[in-house]
Amino acid sequence: MHISADRRLLALAAVAAVLVAGCSSSPAPAGPSSGASRPAATDGATGGAGVAARGGKVTIKTSDRLMFSPSVITTGVGTLTVTLSNTGSYPHNLAVPALHVTSHTVSGDPGSASTTVTLHFTKPGRYPFVCTYHASAGMRGAFIVK
Repeated sequence: MHISADRRLLALAAVAAVLVAGCSSSPAPAGPSSGASRPAATDGATGGAGVAARGGKVTIKTSDRLMFSPSVITTGVGTLTVTLSNTGSYPHNLAVPALHVTSHTVSGDPGSASTTVTLHFTKPGRYPFVCTYHASAGMRGAFIVK
């Protein structure tokens, strides 16, 4: 069977369209989202359950594995103090787009391995956060505010 050049080109275009569609993603919503699109509360770094912030404080660890641990934190409306700690050599930060807040950058270098940022949640919802350096590699998480 002989396949014409036009048919081969059409088949190649169809395969390319499928590949491009499979690689695209939608951006995260700009503000907090309702519970309808809320993912299961899991910690992507350890496979366990997310954590509840205690006493208005939480520590989030980073490393060269390009993950937050924990990646899901449940808290209440109000102020949350987040300590971002880095045991790796890659730089990381924590950005919460809905709150227009980005922490200082941390690295594994002595004296710059941790930083603290204060977040103010005024209403319940899901507040995604990312490392601005590694978001495209999947370094993401969420604060679930109840």
